[in-house]
Amino acid sequence: MRFNRHVFHLDSALRHHISPSSSLSRQCRRYASDAQTSYPKRIAIVGGGIAGLSAAHFINREFPKSQITLYEAQDDVGGWIQSRKVQVDGGEVIFEYGPHTLRPAGPMSLPSLMLIKDVGVADQLVGTAMSSEGAGRRFLYYPDRLNELPSGRDDLTLAKLLKLQQAGLLSGIASVLKEPFVPPPPDDMIDDSVGEFLSRRFDKRLVDNLASAVYHGIYAGDIYQLSAAAMMPAFWRLERDYKSILGGLWKLGGKIPIHPHQSITLHQILEEAHERSYVEEDFNKLPQMPEDLAFVYFKGGIQTLVNAIEKSLRSKENVTIKTGTAVHSYENVKDKFGRINVVAGESSSEPVPYDFVVSTTPMNLTPYATVMVVNLYYQTPNLAPAGFGYLIPQSVPMDQNPEYGLGVIFDSHATPHVDEVPGTKLTVMMGGHWWQDWASYPSESEGAAMAKSMLKRHLSIDVEPDACHVTLNRDCIPQYTVGYVQRADELDADLRHNYKGRVRVVGSQFNGVGVNDVIRGAFGMAKQMKVGGLFKDGWRDTHRTGLERWTFDQSFDPGFVLGRTERH
Repeated sequence: MRFNRHVFHLDSALRHHISPSSSLSRQCRRYASDAQTSYPKRIAIVGGGIAGLSAAHFINREFPKSQITLYEAQDDVGGWIQSRKVQVDGGEVIFEYGPHTLRPAGPMSLPSLMLIKDVGVADQLVGTAMSSEGAGRRFLYYPDRLNELPSGRDDLTLAKLLKLQQAGLLSGIASVLKEPFVPPPPDDMIDDSVGEFLSRRFDKRLVDNLASAVYHGIYAGDIYQLSAAAMMPAFWRLERDYKSILGGLWKLGGKIPIHPHQSITLHQILEEAHERSYVEEDFNKLPQMPEDLAFVYFKGGIQTLVNAIEKSLRSKENVTIKTGTAVHSYENVKDKFGRINVVAGESSSEPVPYDFVVSTTPMNLTPYATVMVVNLYYQTPNLAPAGFGYLIPQSVPMDQNPEYGLGVIFDSHATPHVDEVPGTKLTVMMGGHWWQDWASYPSESEGAAMAKSMLKRHLSIDVEPDACHVTLNRDCIPQYTVGYVQRADELDADLRHNYKGRVRVVGSQFNGVGVNDVIRGAFGMAKQMKVGGLFKDGWRDTHRTGLERWTFDQSFDPGFVLGRTERH
């Protein structure tokens, strides 16, 4: 569930700075013209979720002559992306068990648009306008009622701010003015939790009431466990380099510094977009989209994308998808070619050598949160307020949230064009970090009862749903806990030492938990594979692992900046 985060686009100066004539362009293409460059004959991809499928797609674009084998332990591909049609009186509704939407983010979301266009489902996209109630109206539940949040700067009315102040959500707001004068932490502090970091700079009440709700919506996580260095690296660096977040922003003209590796990725994205002849195109340029686009979704549910990628890959003679086939191990082949042996299927199966392995499976880098998703449909319309939904901060009294709810999406308002019949459709999310020490989880019947109890207390919905489905998504969202960057650095060193660039990682544990994040990670990894190149004497690029976002020159270059997207 993704509530309104700051969405960024490239500043015009950055576009100029990373134009094809720049040093970044030369760095990205430094090996491409070498006459000896060949291609990997065999590539294995471990995992068939959106990370593995996207990796297979983009790698196939870069290496169309390579034999690509994708292994998936389950009987179906797609991972947590699942859309199911449910028959109700008068027609069908679609329940989303995982992600619901994609959020446009300027050039950073272009790889998703490229993928969608490549597999032929761009015409299945529907957009929700920011000016609509389904996107513009968002709520926080605190302490015992819904509180509507401003939808943007134009909506920052005195009346709304007074209501939020009276509810207690803005308690401590004066601390924002004092932030530039707060002393920085010791120089030897290499990480801190998001909660402690923000509480150091601002009033803790603001952090508990507002920030914790946002992180519930994105990560189902506890802000006092999640890493500030990993979750908000730009603000972390502003405090380190300028002794203040707001002071640093003022010195940089209100612009956000970005990591050098991110600027390289942005260059690769723009260069690819230029080659495809839509440098300025984004989701909002599609003919069916509103001008003030907030997010997009698929008419048939987000699994439309998964199904289309799978169909596209299966149509390629050089691509094989093996479902129901778990990978048990991969290790170096002790020969002059430096290949990787993969053991998959039966544990006694003969190992198969590959020139390259892409792993999307967990690497013990992070713990995971388990989230229970309850989809409910009522024939009665407008049982919930018009809006996108609401989030629940950690500061809500437990008697108001005994079910350990994280938030609720008002699907019938947010994504109204996926269902054949009117009514009220809701998605309730519970658990996350609240359940991290539980030995067992609620059953389906218990989960349904908990969701209905929560909706009765929060929204006064006291009727039985006409359709209900409960999904327990075990270990579905990686938690980038304190020390993540250091652990990523250690994993990077291990992969480089053991596999010399022939094993790389991509997925939500490494690239971010959003669908756009993972697709962009797969795009960048495929580009880096092509840049590195396979040569007659072996794989030339031996230091890439897919973890460069965390380990590649940890200094932030203030010359590379992101400006905030203007809302119309």
